Parts: sequence; C-alpha cells; structure tokens
Amino acid sequence: MKAPHWYVIRPTFRGEIRCADEMKAAEIEYFLPMYGRWTLVRHTKGRRKEVRLPLLPGYLFGRLSGDDFTKLHDRRHFRHFDAIVKPLNAPRPVFVDDAKIEQLRAECEAGRFDQGKARSGEGYLPGDRILINEGPLAGTWATFKDGKTKPGCVRVIIDRMFGKDTVTRIEEAFIEAA
Repeated sequence: MKAPHWYVIRPTFRGEIRCADEMKAAEIEYFLPMYGRWTLVRHTKGRRKEVRLPLLPGYLFGRLSGDDFTKLHDRRHFRHFDAIVKPLNAPRPVFVDDAKIEQLRAECEAGRFDQGKARSGEGYLPGDRILINEGPLAGTWATFKDGKTKPGCVRVIIDRMFGKDTVTRIEEAFIEAA
C-alpha cells in the first residue's frame, strides 16, 4: 500500500463542512482551512458574533492512501464528495506537499486570515492595527485609539510620523482592520 499524501478535494456545492464530517466518520484524515469573521447578529441591537467560514470555498484537503480513493467514491457514505482535483488533462491527481499543508494549518491556527476581532461600540478596539485606505494618508498603518470624537470619525495613532507617534482624527470610512 502506498504512503498517504495530501490531495485537494472538491465537495458538492457549499458542502465543505459536511464532506469533512463524512471524512471524519470514515476515519480519513482531512484539513478544512477556516477563518473567523465577526458579523452582526440580527435583532440584537448591534451585538456581534464570530462565524467560522471555509478559507477556500469549494475545497478541502484529504490525506489519502490507496484504499481511501475507493472509499470516497462510495455514495452511501460520501454524499457531499464530488471529486479529487487534478490538473487539466492530467491522468491522475497530484498530491500537495506535507510542508505546505502544515504551513497553511499553522497560519489558520494563528488567525492570520481572520477578519477583525470582537468589536464594540464604533467597531474597533483600542490597540487594533488598522490600514488607512483613503485620503492623504492612504496606505499608512496605524493603531486604533478610540472613537470618542465627532460622529463618523475615530482617533488613530500613526506610528513614527514626524519622528514620534502622532494621534490624529480620521473618518471611520477611511480605515479597515488589518
């Protein structure tokens, strides 16, 4: 029997989590990269909650050996599996290097792809790293200080501007979470 390798698996439409559950039930090792996103909860006066979503919609990774290939095509147990991805005109799928999977796993666990943190009030927490994306300071990195200023504006700390950290007021629409 061949040693198992990581392959890219395409589940049915919006079936990434269900396909991962089916692989877990069949004791096939899998990796579904996920990221967190904070979103408003309906009818709760601005409360937010974190939702976990697939980082690569329409794909997940499976560590497959020879027997696992035949298991995946059993429609009784794998209703949300569509195919193993292979390059165009290739006779068989190409495996993914273990080091690449481990790197992606480490970055997902570290939250590198998460979109923002838990937000309160104006939408940012003091100390959040932000990017100014509009106006004369576009492309500048800053740190969120507070939203206690006129409506629609926030105070940010621009790192090392004029030789020292500078606090300035900027429109909230001009910034995004880093």
